[in-house]
Amino acid sequence: MGEPGGRYARVVRRFERWADALRAVVERRDDEGGLVAGGGGGDDVAFVEVLDPAWRDECAALARKLGGWRRQLVGLAVRGGDGQAATSSLAVVLAACRELVHDMLAELDVMERIEREALRQETEWIEHMSRDDGSDDTLKAGAIWRVL
Repeated sequence: MGEPGGRYARVVRRFERWADALRAVVERRDDEGGLVAGGGGGDDVAFVEVLDPAWRDECAALARKLGGWRRQLVGLAVRGGDGQAATSSLAVVLAACRELVHDMLAELDVMERIEREALRQETEWIEHMSRDDGSDDTLKAGAIWRVL
């Protein structure tokens, strides 16, 4: 799971690509002052993309598997003859495994929270831009000769 081409690494790489795209969208908005995505000279609107449902499903599956491993590793606490935690090589390896699983679960949680927060901010930005749109294109009823 934790090997370079494994499931966990793929989830992290996908998140990092999404985070880079998020950063680029936010920077373009700041540089262009609002809606225009820039770059191509067009009037494209830059929006933050949503991570695909497959990514969320993979995160959930990894969290379940890691949670099971964490429970098993807690049950494998190595104790010495006097009830104190052992300092054997096995105890050190198990402690490192517990730490790794804990950190992987924490990283999955942080990635999911970052995505939720980014999407919340994106929704707020869209609402703000639609409320504060300075161009009032609304047609008003009235006599045409008053305009001429």
